[in-house]
Amino acid sequence: MKSWEDQQRKRKKDKGEIQLTDSDKAELKNLKFKVAKQSAEISGDINTAKRGHSKYTDLVRSKNRQMDGIEADIGRRMQEFENNTDNLEVNKNHIDKTKQEISRKMGERDNLAKQLEQSKRGVRKC
Repeated sequence: MKSWEDQQRKRKKDKGEIQLTDSDKAELKNLKFKVAKQSAEISGDINTAKRGHSKYTDLVRSKNRQMDGIEADIGRRMQEFENNTDNLEVNKNHIDKTKQEISRKMGERDNLAKQLEQSKRGVRKC
């Protein structure tokens, strides 16, 4: 290590270049290769992560569309329920009115039957 530091100090004065020995050049070449290899691995990892992210982004979008559809369906069903509730109330009122009408007519029928019975009795007495 000390010799490399010494070599660094022995730069050419006119160009500012570093004087490297053959072993330093080989080591530099090896380091460049390692850096390129690690860079490629990191790029691969980044691309894999991007694909994974894209996959989950698509999944989230799909689930959001499903959720929107479910919310719309809930809205439609709630409206249908309200309409059915209103219809039930209208039908209940109609049934109540019909019962009242039937009771009134039954009362009228009973009164007519009594009057008829009384008139039959009155005719027999005469």
